[in-house]
Amino acid sequence: MKSVFTGILFLIIWQSVAAQETSTQSSQPDIFQAALMMKYPDASDVLWWPNSKGKIASFKSGGRYLESSFNEKGGWIYSSVPIEFEELPQPAIDTLMKGTFKNWQKGSTSHVVSSDGRDYYKILVYSPEWDEFELNFDRDGHRLEEVLH
Repeated sequence: MKSVFTGILFLIIWQSVAAQETSTQSSQPDIFQAALMMKYPDASDVLWWPNSKGKIASFKSGGRYLESSFNEKGGWIYSSVPIEFEELPQPAIDTLMKGTFKNWQKGSTSHVVSSDGRDYYKILVYSPEWDEFELNFDRDGHRLEEVLH
């Protein structure tokens, strides 16, 4: 009987400590959510997940779904907006269609805008054997090797 009473007492104490931690966490401002709302005030359907630099948000804004990355202090790093292949700048399309990857299947395409002022276009391509490769181009069709991720 004594062990049942001890078990119940332990559960009551544990519940109250867990409830206090939860209310403390939820009352603290979420720097990531605040940063997202400053950058995209109309953001909705927001989903967050951690990455090695901070957090990434997937959300809807302006009728489109976007992905944004924030550093550990809530600073915006970049946003990626899905676009149609035809929305790529013509020089990027020309480079892609005439270059090494001209016979590869074209996959998803995104316009990436970064906090340091760089913007580029990300295209996934697939070999005939379905190997996936990510290509990045500037608006002049030059392939970029170093990009943000």
